[in-house]
This record gives sequence, structure tokens and C-alpha cells, in this order.
Amino acid sequence: MAKTIADVSAFTDVIYERLESTRQGLEDEQDLGRERDKLIAELRAAIAILGHRLDAKSEGEAVTTRALTELKGQVDKLREELAASKQENALLRQQPQDHMKQVEVWDNRRWGLFVLLIGAVLSLASGLIVTLARK
Repeated sequence: MAKTIADVSAFTDVIYERLESTRQGLEDEQDLGRERDKLIAELRAAIAILGHRLDAKSEGEAVTTRALTELKGQVDKLREELAASKQENALLRQQPQDHMKQVEVWDNRRWGLFVLLIGAVLSLASGLIVTLARK
């Protein structure tokens, strides 16, 4: 029974590592969602297998129950991490849009200043021409 729990624990560690590397490597939220569903399905399958073994063996019932609780805790932790990743992705997608809006505002201000400067130069030039023409 201890070997089974160790196998399931090792399996969940592998799944956790795969989820961590997937979270870092994926940029598309849909791919992250598909990978999450796949990993959750694998975890559920592992939990189901462990549940069947729990029913079949009455000896290490407390140990198996503890392992099952740990697996459920790991699933919950993975779900929380996925939610945090989705939130982080949304924030990162919003940042370029905010930057583009800010660039547009500054571009409009720059053109407005440019037009005012040209107007001032033309006004000064016309004033000089009129002054020189009167002499």
C-alpha cells in the first residue's frame, strides 16, 4: 500500500511540475485552459484509482485517506494557481492596450504643440515682414 501511495505522490509531483512548466511556457489562455483540463482529468483519474484501491484494501485505510486528501488539496492548489495565472494573463494583455492609448494621447498633444509653434513662427514672420515693409 505504501508503494501505491508513493507512486501516486510521485505522479502528482510530476503533474505539478508539468503544470508549472506549462504555466510559464504558455501565452495563450485557451491552451492553458486545455492543459489545465487535461491535468485535472489526470488527477481525477489518479484519485479514482486511489479510491478503488481504498475500497479494495481495508488495511492502510487511514494512510490512503490521507493521500486522497493530499491529492484533493493539490488539485485545489492547482486550481488556485490557474486562476492566478488567468488573472495575470488578463493584466498583461491590458498593459499594451493602456500603453497604446497613452501613446495616442501624447501623439495628439505633440501635433497640437507643433501646430501652435508653426502658427507662432508664421505670426512672427508676418510681423517682421510688415515692419520691414513699412520702412
